[in-house]
This record gives sequence, C-alpha cells and structure tokens, in this order.
Amino acid sequence: MRPGNLAEMEDLRELSGLLRRAGWPDDNTSDELKEAISYGRMVQKYVTDGSGTHDMIHAAVGKLKKAMKQ
Repeated sequence: MRPGNLAEMEDLRELSGLLRRAGWPDDNTSDELKEAISYGRMVQKYVTDGSGTHDMIHAAVGKLKKAMKQ
C-alpha cells in the first residue's frame, strides 16, 4: 500500500474507462478533449510509476467528463 494520497492501480478504473470511450484524438477532436485526453494519459503514467495522486485522478476524470459533455 502506498502512503498518503498516492493512488493505486485499481484507482484508475473510472479514468481508464473514460479514456477508452474518448479514443484517440484526430483532426476533428476539440482542443478541450485533446487536452483532457493528454492529461488523463499523463495521470495514468504517473500512477503506474508510483507518483500519481487521487487528486490528479479526480481532476483528470472531471476534465474528461466536461470535455465529453457527460
């Protein structure tokens, strides 16, 4: 178990699902969604590396939901 606010891999479930639904950005993807996807993937990497926090995951989920109009 990681200390403090550091996230575990299982904490990425919601974020991973949203990223799958968002897909890969292309020329028709809005800048807001491109940024949200980029941030979400960065958060996934940080959590995998052991330095991502729950706050980062919540922020990424919020950005993706807003950009995907959910």
